[in-house]
Amino acid sequence: MASAFLSLHSANFKTSKLANGFNQASIHPHFCTFHHFSIGQTVLYLWSINLSDEERKVTLDRVKKYLDGYAFRDIQLNQPDYGYSGQSVHISKRLEEIGAMQHESTFDFYGNISKLINGLHCSHTKFDQPCLMPFNWELPIYFTIIPYEGQHVVIGRSLYWNYDYYVDPRIEGAQILYVDPNGNKILDGYQISPTALTIEEAIAQWADEEEQVSRSPFARFEKANIYTYYFRDAIYYSMPKSDYMSILFITPGGKLVESTVQYIAFSYGTFDILERACPVNEYYNPDPLPEQIPYYDWPVDYPEPEYPDWPEDEDEDDWIYDQVKNVSDWPVLVDQSHKNTTASKQAAKQEKKAPLRVESIISKISKLKKVTKIDKKLQAQNLKQTLHKIERKSTLKMRDRLNPLWRERRKSALELSKKAKVTSTWTGKPVNLDEGIDPITKKKVEVIKSRLDYQKKKHGTEQQKKHRRDETEQNSHYDFDVAYVSQDGALVAFYIPSIETGIIRILSFYPYDELEFQYSFLTIVRLFADEHSPFKANKIYIDLRYNDGGYATLPPIILRFLFPQADSPIWPPVDQVKAPINSVFSLIQDFIAKYTPEDTDIRLDLETNDVIQDYYSQDGYQRTTSNNSGVFRDEITVDLTKRAIFYAGHADALRKYARDWERSRQTIWQPKDVTVIVDGLCTGACSLFAKEVQQKKVARIVGVGNFGEVFNNKRFDVGTAGGSSPRYNDDFFYLLEDMYYNPENYAEIDFDINGFPEPFYRDATYLSYAENEFYGVTENSKDKLSEFQIFDADLQFDFIDNFYDMQFEDEYMDDYFYWELTYFLSEKFGTGVFGAQSKQNDEEGEGCLYGEHDLNQAQVPDLCINAARDDPDSYYGFKCSADKDTEGGQKVFGKFVRTVEGCEFAYCRAGFSRKDGKCVADTLLQGEIESEVFDPRAEAAYKQNVGTKPEVKDPEVIPEPDPEKKKKKVDAWLVISIVFIVIIAIFIVILIIAICCTVSKVKSLNKKNTQELAKHQIEIQDSQIQLIREQRRSRATTRPNDSQYLNKSKRTKHSEKK
Repeated sequence: MASAFLSLHSANFKTSKLANGFNQASIHPHFCTFHHFSIGQTVLYLWSINLSDEERKVTLDRVKKYLDGYAFRDIQLNQPDYGYSGQSVHISKRLEEIGAMQHESTFDFYGNISKLINGLHCSHTKFDQPCLMPFNWELPIYFTIIPYEGQHVVIGRSLYWNYDYYVDPRIEGAQILYVDPNGNKILDGYQISPTALTIEEAIAQWADEEEQVSRSPFARFEKANIYTYYFRDAIYYSMPKSDYMSILFITPGGKLVESTVQYIAFSYGTFDILERACPVNEYYNPDPLPEQIPYYDWPVDYPEPEYPDWPEDEDEDDWIYDQVKNVSDWPVLVDQSHKNTTASKQAAKQEKKAPLRVESIISKISKLKKVTKIDKKLQAQNLKQTLHKIERKSTLKMRDRLNPLWRERRKSALELSKKAKVTSTWTGKPVNLDEGIDPITKKKVEVIKSRLDYQKKKHGTEQQKKHRRDETEQNSHYDFDVAYVSQDGALVAFYIPSIETGIIRILSFYPYDELEFQYSFLTIVRLFADEHSPFKANKIYIDLRYNDGGYATLPPIILRFLFPQADSPIWPPVDQVKAPINSVFSLIQDFIAKYTPEDTDIRLDLETNDVIQDYYSQDGYQRTTSNNSGVFRDEITVDLTKRAIFYAGHADALRKYARDWERSRQTIWQPKDVTVIVDGLCTGACSLFAKEVQQKKVARIVGVGNFGEVFNNKRFDVGTAGGSSPRYNDDFFYLLEDMYYNPENYAEIDFDINGFPEPFYRDATYLSYAENEFYGVTENSKDKLSEFQIFDADLQFDFIDNFYDMQFEDEYMDDYFYWELTYFLSEKFGTGVFGAQSKQNDEEGEGCLYGEHDLNQAQVPDLCINAARDDPDSYYGFKCSADKDTEGGQKVFGKFVRTVEGCEFAYCRAGFSRKDGKCVADTLLQGEIESEVFDPRAEAAYKQNVGTKPEVKDPEVIPEPDPEKKKKKVDAWLVISIVFIVIIAIFIVILIIAICCTVSKVKSLNKKNTQELAKHQIEIQDSQIQLIREQRRSRATTRPNDSQYLNKSKRTKHSEKK
């Protein structure tokens, strides 16, 4: 039923508007003039392109071909019970149903496909509707949710600078009580309508319907609340069902008012007919479009919208619902299509290069195999560069669609580098954060920024005052330092001196330069870890909020370096659906891995750890998924590649950079001292990192979000799309273009011609899907798909980011957030934040979670030394008294048991993993060096701390001695004893004489000292009397010292206030 919504909804809209005197000719031409329009007017315009049978057939065939390679197309039939589960979807049958439906226009047709694909699991699997890229469905207001005395209060704010054309001005600053998203009346007398919702309920309901099901309910709400509920990109999100939203609020003056807010259709394009936004691809020989009328010839003599006559404040019982003026009378442009004569149509025809044909390109490559001798290594290097360019181009495009402001956030992070205490010394190619941005996205960013700037000017000063803390005595930067910023802003390091806490802010795992990212990460860790660093940190926050993923190779590299105690494996198992479309890039990647494996990811055998050559061509296995819940049994079987280890450790530059660091491969921070911060939006590679941290138990994870009653204790997954990698339809056409111009690079690859898809019928049709699927990295999770398996956060922090809070990296907002988090953790664990109180509580055993151990800065406690000696290569620490986790995955609090009985195995030393109750040396993988895995310095530090258990030797067997020899031996011992007694007697006599002489001398000295002491006491008394007289004369006073518990060098006004 959901997929049929667009047809029904649009038909209702069309009927109602035509009945009110609108017609297609009056709204169709020149719509996209960078203006706002009502939803009803927009429907008529979007109905302007009819759906042909050819377009229907071609589009559905292309979608089916791509989704044949979708990693979870069988799993969608019956999702595993270790995830959130979801609706059963047989993708092929659903596409057939869509093909059989009657569609009045392309708008309905593509809307139903979008609803299907965007509802599949994995945030990488998306479908962009053609023709809608320039459009947004928008609200001209936004809501700020503020936690207040245990409840959430909602405040209304205007979003447009000319908001009073669209919004009752009394909403500005009002407390919002209820809304009805479909425009129904909220109050019936004094009763609240059953269709009315609180703001949080409305956003959560919309997000559950429109955001991808692969995200947790918290992540869906978060994404909607900070952006998409107010800026709904038309290529993904359904058109609102009504022109208006009803809203009930209390004005700042205390009046209860019901009013309406109009939904806005905003166009970011400038063209006369809709089809210019999505022309038919030249592959299908379309008729040329009519010549576009120059913008300066468009009519301008249309009326401006009237300023609405909004009512003034009324009495509380005087409702204004029926008094609000309808502001849908927008300017209507006159039909200019008659100007497009036959001559102008002919003039619009231009010579175009013939579209690329797969058959001719493959034929051209085949001929080269017979006549050309090619250097395979050089060929592999060229292909590697080509794939990198293709994937980067597609990835940038996808990022712009998911969040147009990601570039601005990185730019704002780079602005912080001007305040960084330590400057990056990396020298590489200049960073271009505007690379690949298209004109429509650029316009969207400009408009959104202008609105955010308006809000900043209106409320910014007030917000900054709210978030700033008082100045500290020794630090003019509010006790919050920007320590370091990477070259492209992907990494930022903050430091809070008063509590010696370092913060590693990872904005993305998709850096401009992977090597620079690893170098910067090492720099940050050393700033926080080196003993003599001014940024020495005892605790670490790793902030992953709004991290948009990136390279899947980086999370295991970072994890291995930061947590050397983590058991192997850390590189996840992977497999792939075998389908003609997946063979294209897989064969190229296998060729690259075979001839230039040194800096590319490869596949290792799960059993032997050997490199698998020609991975995609190896025999795999089949997986069958069935569903018996319906009337008929559904079953899907897919062919999969051999499951293997996804690996890039041989290209680990971070390991090489840290080779000479004396603390490399040492555990620097205990799990109890590392807090990883996630918000559910942690995507792709970020999710892979967060889920591995949770599986390896190397840190605490705090989930940040709306933990009010709206979600009813649902589970919070630490990441999204943590088990897949994307492929984009544009990748194939970028590849074909390179094959056309550089066929020699592909001469050694035997392509399946059926693997190459033909273009979509319309340009601007965009589809991406998950190509690979990853599995867990523990014994319990190795057979479970990471995409579906929920890994709960240890703690839940109720902290709500509102519309513009995190669109830019702001040091004051960060400062405020980290302090709020610090107080939250101190309350949870019963420890103080500052000075001696915090240390005392920690020593008394306060604050630990089930499964944690206390090792006192990676050193085995003295009481546990014997246990560690009995278990070689193992670290032992004091266990936490908590027994187990809760059923919902939440951690149980306890105290460290600091006794011999509390000693328990914690983890193996670096290079070892726990197997069958023992720490066993890890097997060296491709490219690893023994001295780096089993670092001699780390081994020496371990032995110095634990020591070596003394060896127990068997008693030596002594033969029975000869009697004669035994008698002589006894006589000799008798003589030696007599001589020894005589010597002792002489020594005693000498000692007595010495004592007598000493006693006589001491008596003489005591008499003399008594006389000197009496004289000295008299002098002291005279001095004290003189000092008292001087104090009275000067009336001097001294200020008492009140810093009994706080270190004065670290004490702040903020801490005193708290």
